[in-house]
Amino acid sequence: MLKDKLKEEKFPDRESFTKALGRYMIYQIQSDTSSSSLHAQTVSSIVSALQDESSEVRRRALSALKAATKANPTAIMAHVSIFGHVLAERLKDGSTPVKLAAERCAVHAFQLTKGLEGIGI
Repeated sequence: MLKDKLKEEKFPDRESFTKALGRYMIYQIQSDTSSSSLHAQTVSSIVSALQDESSEVRRRALSALKAATKANPTAIMAHVSIFGHVLAERLKDGSTPVKLAAERCAVHAFQLTKGLEGIGI
């Protein structure tokens, strides 16, 4: 499965696999909203990518999580216990692009949209 590909040595491969995993997650939550355990496995794989040594892979994983949250907030929020603490860690990431991506992701994942419309997030 794609999860095994997240252990590839080359970061461009891990980044591509993370992107594919994100697309798969969106497909899952749109086509099969009742398969919570399958969603949890995919979210867990995204969490692994959120902890990757490459900032590009981490940023891609945040983008995937944000897109999935926008597609079906209820399905993703059911798994906040899986990704919440790692998303919080990314808010303190050493890479500014990752921090910014984490902020955008958190706005959607934690449904923090009230009052933020005027700042372009």
